[in-house]
Amino acid sequence: MNFKVPNFKKISVLVVGDVILDEYWHGNINRISPEAPVPVLKIDKKEIKLGGAANVANNIAKLGPKVYLIGLTGNDENSKILSNEIKKNGINFYSVSLKDFSTITKIRILSKENHVIRLDLENSFSDFDAKVLTKKIEKVLEKVNSVVISDYGKGTLSEVNKIVKLSKRRKIPVYVDPKGDNFEKYKYSNIITPNLHEFELVAGRCTNESMIEKKGMEIVRSFYLDGLIITMAEKGIIALSSKSDPIYLRAITKEAIDVTGAGDTFISVLSASLTSNIDFYNSCKLANIAAGIVVRKTGTYSVSFSEIQEAMLEYDNAN
Repeated sequence: MNFKVPNFKKISVLVVGDVILDEYWHGNINRISPEAPVPVLKIDKKEIKLGGAANVANNIAKLGPKVYLIGLTGNDENSKILSNEIKKNGINFYSVSLKDFSTITKIRILSKENHVIRLDLENSFSDFDAKVLTKKIEKVLEKVNSVVISDYGKGTLSEVNKIVKLSKRRKIPVYVDPKGDNFEKYKYSNIITPNLHEFELVAGRCTNESMIEKKGMEIVRSFYLDGLIITMAEKGIIALSSKSDPIYLRAITKEAIDVTGAGDTFISVLSASLTSNIDFYNSCKLANIAAGIVVRKTGTYSVSFSEIQEAMLEYDNAN
């Protein structure tokens, strides 16, 4: 029986994490510089997109829920650009601006849609008063049905364990896109969604799927999770739960153009689906299909409700 994509407009979601300004500079390389043996790229167009936790928030907002976003920025021009872009997309943004830091910015330079180089303008946030962030989170928690944590390792989530505890105390589910080799800080979250590399940083190298299952369930039990979903690019996903058998879903596309933001899309659609009381299997299925749409696009991309509906129909007809 075909599954119907739910109406997400009835839910509210809080996204907390590292907000990033993504810039795309498009142009053409048609000569070598006379100053040095390097190509000269003439810029024809610049694009502004939301990255990191801001991309997660935007992906969720595109589905219909009311979305709140909390993160850190610098007190600079890029902060204004980022804030305007976030608000333009209908997201309620509660930022904490730090005067001694720069807004995290990534500039991708492309020639005829081919990546030439990426420039990262950032210094990780540290030595700031995390209580300012916590106070904002506590106020917004009263308005939401779930929390999504988007960790890019930039320092915003230095006290992520407190965010999880605050949410769980209010019986609000927490879904995490993790970073790094320490899942202890996400203890008591509902579900975490590492990619295979991130999973193996914690679990150790896995040579087959049965090893992934075994070590994954050990993580689920050790950190009191409801579930763990390992995303594996063209191999699909393995979803492990304390309440059901393992779920294996193949990737819906074998030819990825750009994997930028695919993890953001996966956690966005997964969390929105689970918050809408969709069962674990179908939530994983929707998220997997949405991520498959994104990898066929260039740069960060937010999937629309209609795109997921269309892709879901194609998937069901093909299976």
